[in-house]
Amino acid sequence: MPANSAPSLRVGYLAARSPALSRLQTAAITDCLFVARPLQETAAELLSSPEWPRHLGRLRRQLGARRDHLLEVLARCWPSDEAVTRPRAGLHLWVPCRRAGSRQP
Repeated sequence: MPANSAPSLRVGYLAARSPALSRLQTAAITDCLFVARPLQETAAELLSSPEWPRHLGRLRRQLGARRDHLLEVLARCWPSDEAVTRPRAGLHLWVPCRRAGSRQP
C-alpha cells in the first residue's frame, strides 16, 4: 500500500545470526512473494474507487500547504545566506547546514 493511503505503515528490519538468519531469510522471501488476499482486495478497491483521485487531490493540497508553511518559517528564521529552495514536488526539504564553528556547509 502506498504511504499516501496507509500513513501509519511502518517499515522495519530484522537482524539475526546463522542458522536463524537462513530460516528468517527463507520466510521473508516467501512472505514477499505473496501478498495476503485481504490486503490485495483492499488495495484494489481503494485504487479503483472514484474517491481515490479526490483523496490524492486533497492530500496534495494539504501537503503543499504544509511545505509552504515550512518554507515561510525557514525564510523568517534561517540565515539569509543559506540556500533554501522550493522543491518542485514533495514535502521534504533539503537544507544545507553549517558545521559547528564553520562558515562552510
